[in-house]
Amino acid sequence: MAEVTEKSIIVNGVDKCLVSELKRVYGSVEYQGAEYVFLQFPIVGDTVREYRPDSYTTAVELGDEICEGQTFHYHVTLTYDGHVREVAYLGLDDFGNPDTVDIE
Repeated sequence: MAEVTEKSIIVNGVDKCLVSELKRVYGSVEYQGAEYVFLQFPIVGDTVREYRPDSYTTAVELGDEICEGQTFHYHVTLTYDGHVREVAYLGLDDFGNPDTVDIE
């Protein structure tokens, strides 16, 4: 089985990006011995209601298994100062299929 590496390519519609480029632009974090590469900039929570809001983003895990051109999609919660609060597998999409990211 293939694994997600920095040389893997994430496919989003017609856009394709190397995992290493996503890591350089959006960043990554290590959590419980695994490295997660962000797929977008973290979005800050409600700054009006919370003094120090968490931020959220989606990510792929380096070393995760690639199965039939897809890999799992994770939800990363960061504290106000950038530390990881939680990494969670997104589970199932609206159609009951595993929530995944297309990858080459």
